[in-house]
Amino acid sequence: MMKVFIFVFLIFGTKNVYSDVFVGQFVTKVYSGYSHKGIFFKVSTGDARNPSGCKAGLNQTFAVDPEFSNVNHVLSVLLFAQAATKQVEVEFYSDKCYQNHRVIRKVAVY
Repeated sequence: MMKVFIFVFLIFGTKNVYSDVFVGQFVTKVYSGYSHKGIFFKVSTGDARNPSGCKAGLNQTFAVDPEFSNVNHVLSVLLFAQAATKQVEVEFYSDKCYQNHRVIRKVAVY
């Protein structure tokens, strides 16, 4: 029984250790075409939470790291959200930087 508890805790109890969520923003800019194959996007207002200490982006810009995400899929979602002026929820890693920007884990559109 103790092994099951530890497994469940590790799966569900540690989510906030490696990610953080930023809710209810609009995508204002999408930056793509870089040789490193990553993309960046800017949201309408900043979020002071920056546990990984990434220095770039003025707390409004996030990175999509090709090592952790399918860049083309995320780009499609971001462009849709921007064109339709839909709010987004951004979940980002609390322990990763890419090109000194916070790295997204996933993006959801409202």
